[in-house]
Amino acid sequence: MKNNITKILVYTLLFTLLINLYKIFIQNQLFNNDYSNGYLIAMTILKVTLFLLTLFLLNYEKIKISNFNKNKYLLIIVTLIIFFRLYQNVNSTSAELKMDIDYSRLSYYGLDNLFTGLFEEFYFRVLVFSLLCSFYKKNLFKISVLTSLLFAIVHISNLILHSYTFNDV
Repeated sequence: MKNNITKILVYTLLFTLLINLYKIFIQNQLFNNDYSNGYLIAMTILKVTLFLLTLFLLNYEKIKISNFNKNKYLLIIVTLIIFFRLYQNVNSTSAELKMDIDYSRLSYYGLDNLFTGLFEEFYFRVLVFSLLCSFYKKNLFKISVLTSLLFAIVHISNLILHSYTFNDV
């Protein structure tokens, strides 16, 4: 049982280190955090990699994602609808304001945000939550509080290592 707590801490520490080292390298060494296409592509690659690693860990830990196989097509359809609406809104707003929009940059930014959400939800709300369930015997309140606390602690690293303000974090 305590082995699951150790796994959670090790996985979380490794993911946090990987994310922050990657961000520091990308921001400081390659692109100076200018949100260029290269920066956004690099960050999207990181988020897709983290999401795939989380799916691997779910498989490795033999955690079944109930209803995921049934709902994955719904997720794809909803994602496509959101991206289509995003482009429609940006296109109409840019036409009204006579703005020139870089759609490739917008696509990378959208994918980066999509995979950030997917990674965080699958990692914290599926993997960590499931591992804690085996330790706390389905005490959902305690598990929810611990998962949320861990989520918050991981995000505090943004205050220390990056130029975010407390309100941003």
